[in-house]
Amino acid sequence: MTQGSPDVAPTQAGLMDQRQPAEGKSTAPAPLGRTLALLGVTIGLSTVLTGSIAGPKRDRFPARLLATKEVIVAPSDGTIDEIKVKSGQIVTNNQELLVISKPRQQELLTAADQEIERLEMELCSAQAKAAVESQRLIDELDQQIFKLEDQIAVMGGDCYLERMRAKAWSENTTYFNALSSTEIPLSGLHPISKSLQTPRDQIDSILQEAESENRAETLKARIELCQNRLKIIRDRKDQIVKQFESAVGVSGIEKRLTLAKAQRAELESKADNQTITATGYGLAGLVAHVPNDKVKTGDVLVEVYDRDKEFVEADIPAHLAGTLKPGDTLQVHFPDNTVREGQVETIPPQTTRSNKAESEITVKVLPTGRVWPYLPIGSTVQVSVR
Repeated sequence: MTQGSPDVAPTQAGLMDQRQPAEGKSTAPAPLGRTLALLGVTIGLSTVLTGSIAGPKRDRFPARLLATKEVIVAPSDGTIDEIKVKSGQIVTNNQELLVISKPRQQELLTAADQEIERLEMELCSAQAKAAVESQRLIDELDQQIFKLEDQIAVMGGDCYLERMRAKAWSENTTYFNALSSTEIPLSGLHPISKSLQTPRDQIDSILQEAESENRAETLKARIELCQNRLKIIRDRKDQIVKQFESAVGVSGIEKRLTLAKAQRAELESKADNQTITATGYGLAGLVAHVPNDKVKTGDVLVEVYDRDKEFVEADIPAHLAGTLKPGDTLQVHFPDNTVREGQVETIPPQTTRSNKAESEITVKVLPTGRVWPYLPIGSTVQVSVR
């Protein structure tokens, strides 16, 4: 180089000195593009790894939990007489569920009930009329009964008094006769005995005793007559109502009412009722009727579900259902997030109507593996295809 040149060529040692950082100082940060590239690679790898472990996300399709059921229908026209089962009740084979009566039989029973009701009203009216008409005479007889009972009470008292008098005269006469043989001063005698000093007095005493006895017997006889009369009046009183009831025809109405009830009972005993029974074990669903409902032949009466034969009907898109075959395993998702397995039983050849863009096929899925959770029949669940 020429002397005085402003540019000085760097030596190899000088270049090395320029590339080596000073001791104790940090290096410059990596470029931003390189950092972003490394971050994208990391995220992509994690996504690939996650997908390979968890597997692809499966779509879930709506389904319904159902069970094999026996539909009990009316065998003929009639009226529901009695319902012997409740919704949700467990029923067994041949258990009675309902009783249906045929229309003609029901008409006859209804007519018999109406006749019985009419006769009962007629009987009540006749009995009331007889009671009103007989009440006046009953009141008169009650007055006679009261008078007779009063007379019997008075004469009973008089009779008792006369018997006491007769007994007193008899005792005093006997007492005086016993004392006549002894010397007893008059001051020691009973007042009545003092008066019996002469034979005339003794005869009067005997007559008084006899008179009192006679009066007592007379009163006794009169009391018996009054009692007999009282009995006759009371018997007549008891018969008055019946006599008046007979006069207005109560007895005839009673006979017709008894006959109508007997005919109704005979008609009911020969009733051509139909008892509907279960044909197997199951759980009774909703009862579609109440007593006295009219039913036609074929009307649904009650459904009996077999909980041991549950299944799911899933609505799966047609393109996906075409890849399934009987025996394939699906996953059944229950409302409580429980997941169980199910096995495809049937795949119908036709689609079902749908408002969605793609038609659906209703696939029947049976339980397999672990027991499914207990849910009411008709509950909504979901299925996913593996």
